[in-house]
Amino acid sequence: MGKYDFNNIKEFVPITKVNILNAISPEEIFRHYLGFDFACKKLYLSPLRDDKKPTFGLYYNSRGELCYKDFNGSQGSCFDLVMNMYRVGFYEGLQIINRDFSLGFGSFAERKGNVYTILAKREKLDYTEFKEKFKSKNTLIQFKPQLFTSHDIGYWMQYGVTKDTLVKFNIYSAKYVFLRKQLVMYYNRHCPVYCYVFPNNRVKVYRPLAFKFKWLSNTTSDTIQGRLPWFKEENELIITKSMKDVMCLYEMGYKAVAPQGETQHLSEAIIEDFFVKFKKIYILFDNDDAGTRGAANLYSQLSPYYNKDNLINVVVPLETECKDISDFYAMYGKEETLNLLTRKIK
Repeated sequence: MGKYDFNNIKEFVPITKVNILNAISPEEIFRHYLGFDFACKKLYLSPLRDDKKPTFGLYYNSRGELCYKDFNGSQGSCFDLVMNMYRVGFYEGLQIINRDFSLGFGSFAERKGNVYTILAKREKLDYTEFKEKFKSKNTLIQFKPQLFTSHDIGYWMQYGVTKDTLVKFNIYSAKYVFLRKQLVMYYNRHCPVYCYVFPNNRVKVYRPLAFKFKWLSNTTSDTIQGRLPWFKEENELIITKSMKDVMCLYEMGYKAVAPQGETQHLSEAIIEDFFVKFKKIYILFDNDDAGTRGAANLYSQLSPYYNKDNLINVVVPLETECKDISDFYAMYGKEETLNLLTRKIK
């Protein structure tokens, strides 16, 4: 019988986010898939859609992680970029990166300390100087608040959202908005301006009646809409797609939160916080193609934490001709909205 060499045992090396980041940096991944040398705080044509004006930028968040932000609402890490470019889930995105960089994960290899032999010949690039030079500071957004006008009250009431709820969720009517101390927006009855205020000087500006430039924000992927200090443990949570939907659901008696976009990848810390506080999660995104893809991606992120009985994807029925719950309320009213939610959220 031959002898076993216990000093030369190979281990299966799975394709994981941690393993990939031990081998290559987020900067390398962004550089590869963007196809050019980028700089932070500079806008480029979006690689995720047809873009006639530069609306895509990169920045370092408060944890020092390189992220992207597209003005269509998509934002996140290098992994989110790959997922959105190829329209795949999280694990499929990891497989693409593993393949394109020839990392060799998903196979057997010898381990030497924390390094596998399949990576021994590959030198990880150092972006420390780049990172320190361009490390993000919050883009300064300031606004002058004003009392809610009758037009403001009327606009929000069509979705069942009262003035008290606007105040509770830190929503303001803004007379003027300043970007880096320059006036960029002002309120008028034909184009009202609302500011959503979040912790750490994060602000999201919303102009619902504007034909373009509806949004302006300095939020990050960690800025969760509706997640406030009075956010307590309950049995159920709805993850929806907008602050408007969050407040509409609140008026109906449901606790809800929303990421900054339907394509956003939630951090593990946020998901773990939800897992500790809520026994069941409902995903209520738009019923269009973008919403369907976003809901599928979010479901794949949450499925390691929740079983199928406690993680449920629901949508507003297509035959209602409404894509989200707030639009449904505006068309059918409070009673029908409550009936729909009672059927969907069990």
